[in-house]
Amino acid sequence: MFRKDWYLALKNLGDSTRLEVYDAIMREVFGGDEIELSSEASVAMMFITPLIKRDVEKYNLVCERRKLAGSQGGIANASKYRQKVANASKYRQKVANEADNDNDILDTDVSMSIKEEDTNVSKKKVFVPPTEEEVAAYIREKNFHFDAKTFIDYYEADDWHYGQGAKRKKVQNWKRCCLTWEEQRRKDSPDMFEQQEEFEHPKVLIINGQVYR
Repeated sequence: MFRKDWYLALKNLGDSTRLEVYDAIMREVFGGDEIELSSEASVAMMFITPLIKRDVEKYNLVCERRKLAGSQGGIANASKYRQKVANASKYRQKVANEADNDNDILDTDVSMSIKEEDTNVSKKKVFVPPTEEEVAAYIREKNFHFDAKTFIDYYEADDWHYGQGAKRKKVQNWKRCCLTWEEQRRKDSPDMFEQQEEFEHPKVLIINGQVYR
């Protein structure tokens, strides 16, 4: 550490003396052959040398403490790693014991970095978009009154999301969306829905001339 008060004290010395003191400081810190200093340089080093030695001792002490802390931390980390390996081994054995004997290959390569709670099998179902045929079949089953292709195109355009802004969410149940479409269609165009009586079918729905039974 080169102190500001050294600079303030040395800046008024002549160039040769100031350089002599700077070189003496470097030798004191990094080592080197001792040389005879001028009287002015010797006086300056009488005050500087004790501080340099104290700083070097302090620095060496800090390095030693860090080295010791690092070795202890390394031991602790090694212990934790061995514990993770043991836990993973137990988990692999548990999975192998519970597996069915159907000659399937059981992948037991468990990552050591996976947290314990992440090994639990998620019960949340993954949404799978329906096909146009599936939607059309459901529309016929429930006697809904909208087009399957229009329904599919609408949600595919928004990556199967519904709502706007902060309320925008991923579709989880497309059949519920079908029900919402049917209810909204009746609210938006009540005049398009007309009940009629027929001989074979007690009730039919006519929309723009198209008969839905």
